[in-house]
Amino acid sequence: EIWRHGVDMDAAKDEAREFAEQTGRPFFEDGAEPAQLDGYGAIAAELLDQLDEPPAAVVTPIGNGALAIGVGRVLAARSPETRRVGVVASAAPVMADSWEAGEVVEEESSDTFADGLAVRVAIPVAVAGLAVRGRVAVPRATASMAGRPISGDAFSESARPTTSVAAASSSIRVS
Repeated sequence: EIWRHGVDMDAAKDEAREFAEQTGRPFFEDGAEPAQLDGYGAIAAELLDQLDEPPAAVVTPIGNGALAIGVGRVLAARSPETRRVGVVASAAPVMADSWEAGEVVEEESSDTFADGLAVRVAIPVAVAGLAVRGRVAVPRATASMAGRPISGDAFSESARPTTSVAAASSSIRVS
């Protein structure tokens, strides 16, 4: 059974948390679970294991921060010289704003079609654990262009908006 609550992911998450408390069920918060962060760290480990030398930079999209935390932790430990860059949608910058402020910041809305980046309320543990050394804000038009089909040897189908935002960032100045 699927229930739909709230106007966005954060409102639905609040409803799910309340339901879990009322029914005595566990609540899994995406972006705040250690096992999830370890799993994302495996991405960086595999990347480093397969390259002859450490990459100059690794770019990860940031929604709730889990992917950037997991990847960033492994890169920081195994390849500290690699620049870790986080990409946010310019219309949903709550994690970048929270990271820069050093505390949780909430926004009134997150107006992006990139569902994995559509975060309005930052997760405290994610803000504390975010391990990036640069930020890119990607405008909607650039992310839309990146969401078009990718041609070439590796890809032949449309990229998901969240993934394509990282690809779009390659043409945008890092702040």
